[in-house]
Amino acid sequence: GEIVEIERPDFVPPMTPHLNPTVSTDSAIIVSWARSGSEDVVLYEVLKRTVGDTIWEVLHTVYQDTNRVYFDTTCEMDRHYEYSVRVMDDAENYSEHAFPFSGSLRYDFDKIAIQNLQVVLDESGTVAQLQWEFQPPPKLPPNANSYSFFVFKSEGRAAVKSFAQLDGQTFQFIDEKVQAGVLHNYAVMVVYDSGASSSLSEVKSILIEE
Repeated sequence: GEIVEIERPDFVPPMTPHLNPTVSTDSAIIVSWARSGSEDVVLYEVLKRTVGDTIWEVLHTVYQDTNRVYFDTTCEMDRHYEYSVRVMDDAENYSEHAFPFSGSLRYDFDKIAIQNLQVVLDESGTVAQLQWEFQPPPKLPPNANSYSFFVFKSEGRAAVKSFAQLDGQTFQFIDEKVQAGVLHNYAVMVVYDSGASSSLSEVKSILIEE
């Protein structure tokens, strides 16, 4: 009789892919991986869970081996996540989970700095007027609910020190404590109730004529 060749079922799981350490930005956690060593892989699954959870959720499925990077933009600023990846072969066998890496969004404090600080004298020439711009960020830093502005000041060549605190809706400050013939230096910083702060603005100076 005719010899019929029967293909034996494939129960061997594919080789586990290698997950790279995550990379964090202020808007996404970037997950990337190396390809599995198995030739019969048909899909990759990117897995995610909140640190402390035991159940993985399938975040993204890749059906081709060409793109091995995924940008997770579904994260919350003050939470920590774990990521893994696994593959499935053409017999629907799954690999083990890759060794997981954790990540959290990195707050970009450069985006919350004071812009366009201006320092001028009033019409009398005896009062310093400060004005600045600030664009509130779409997301506050972790554990922050509000912010205020701190005005820094110094005289002469001394480094500026904290001088006054204003609420976050005030974008100007009048300094009547100025002396004639003295160089007055000013800068402004954003400070959050969580303790986080922006970098100090550019220092602007003004000289009161005697």
